[in-house]
Amino acid sequence: MQICSILSIDFDKFLSQDLDAEANLVDGKVSEIPKYQENVQWLRRYYHAPELLNVTINEEEQMHCLDYLFKCLQDVPVYISDSHRYLVRFLIDVIERLHTPNVMYDIYNIDNHHDVYYGEVPNLRDPPKANNWLYYTRLSNKLHKYVWIKNPNSMPFTGERDFEFTETESYEILREVRFDGIHICKSSPWLPPHLNRSFDTFVNALMCHFNEFIYSEEPNVYNKELTADGIREAIALVSKAKWSRT
Repeated sequence: MQICSILSIDFDKFLSQDLDAEANLVDGKVSEIPKYQENVQWLRRYYHAPELLNVTINEEEQMHCLDYLFKCLQDVPVYISDSHRYLVRFLIDVIERLHTPNVMYDIYNIDNHHDVYYGEVPNLRDPPKANNWLYYTRLSNKLHKYVWIKNPNSMPFTGERDFEFTETESYEILREVRFDGIHICKSSPWLPPHLNRSFDTFVNALMCHFNEFIYSEEPNVYNKELTADGIREAIALVSKAKWSRT
């Protein structure tokens, strides 16, 4: 049995405030597919909770993550998606073509959410969702180990725990892992739109190191146009991350 190690990073991990804990910042639970047009939904949130504009990126958390990313081999494939459910597509379309369909996975998930499942136990006959892709991987007999790198106030898993997984707030667990694939997830329903540029900068910074980038079929996953300001911001982020390691 071949084991591949996958690093998945949900950008909502780096928010300065937890939109789950700060329930007043959003008008109810955010869904993967918004009921209204996305801009309408977010504008209403900003209108009812103007303090949403004060949500920023936690630079210390982002630096911890970049520290480990820049230690990975440059030829590790990087997959960019919006919904976290596309991690399953990445495993099937990319990783298993590079290795073998019989591979199992050690998944390390840097995320504010555990993504095991919420509510009812998922059914393999249903497609994976952003909030249950992990359990879907387990139901498919593809999960060998799961490590969740969470925030201090992340909501715990409250379902039926029929398998063991590791929860930690430390990035040290990544130190000795050699990753076979990296997944970067934007999670637009959880990322206030005024921080979209921060996500673009994060991905551009990774382009200064990694060689292969694959995008999901979702529209507007990432702004591929480089501007002078975007280039400066990406280089500054790379320099800051490398400086923080010295």
